Amino acid sequence: MGVRVGLTILVAVSALLFLVAAAAWLIGVFPEREAVGQTSRDPTITAPPSESPEPKTPSPSPSSSPAAGMEDALGNALGNASASALADNPASIPDLSVMDVIGNLKYFATDVHFRCTGPTAAEGNNILWSCPANARGERGSYDVTVVGDDPLTIFSVTATVHGVSQETAASFFSYVAGLCLPDTDPLNPEAWMQENVPTGGQTATGGTALSVYGTQEVRTLEVVAIGAF
Repeated sequence: MGVRVGLTILVAVSALLFLVAAAAWLIGVFPEREAVGQTSRDPTITAPPSESPEPKTPSPSPSSSPAAGMEDALGNALGNASASALADNPASIPDLSVMDVIGNLKYFATDVHFRCTGPTAAEGNNILWSCPANARGERGSYDVTVVGDDPLTIFSVTATVHGVSQETAASFFSYVAGLCLPDTDPLNPEAWMQENVPTGGQTATGGTALSVYGTQEVRTLEVVAIGAF
């Protein structure tokens, strides 16, 4: 009898311990499963990593770029070359050659025969052609001097008359000026000479300067390229 009661109590205690252990196990397992379930039901949205903007490389300014530097150097070189060219090749009378002058003097008058010589060395590195003439049966004389760098580069034309009338001087000077100026030049040589030979005068047209001066005995016309001397 006492043994049976002891066994009953032992079984009851064992059952109670088993229930306590089972309850503790259930309490430890189910919250973890619920947390796992919540994690699976409500996934955390992870934002993609933001892309950092690439650093902008400052564009070189025109003045600091190598190409600009080369252009500046080229511009300076061309400017220096142009200045040197102007110094080595001074201005000439536009579109005038020596033959335009000395080759046509013979047509001025039938009684005036020019005899031209040259080229000969002139002041500096220039050369000149000289064409004197005497009027047949008169004491008057004419002279034309052409100065240039070569036959196609003419710096000046000088016409001088001795002992001729004012009208003859104006006629000769207007003829020489007409040989020196292009046909399209707005200046009328004949009208200008008639007005200025008596008192003297000067003018400029198309890159060429004209001046006439002198006395009743000796008068001179100068046709000079502007900037030649």
